[in-house]
Amino acid sequence: MQVAVFKDGTMLWNASDAGVFDLNTTLVAGDTLDFDVYGGYGYGNTGLELAITTVPEPSSMACLLAGGFLLLARRVRRSLSPAAAKRLPVQAVYDPGR
Repeated sequence: MQVAVFKDGTMLWNASDAGVFDLNTTLVAGDTLDFDVYGGYGYGNTGLELAITTVPEPSSMACLLAGGFLLLARRVRRSLSPAAAKRLPVQAVYDPGR
């Protein structure tokens, strides 16, 4: 019995009889990943556990960070503006000795 993993028709891994493997590969939308058992396989079961995770692209992370910095800069700029100073409460203290 042969066991194999194919990505878009290209073999990534194969073994005789049974095998445990840890395979890391990059997939994009439209890619196919095939798990094949062939060559005299008559009975039994083929357990398969597959976890696919997404990783954000560096450009997406850069845009997210840039947006956060722009929002922070806007907030700081507003807090330092003259209009913001007018909104601050002012306490007057009467000192008759002056």
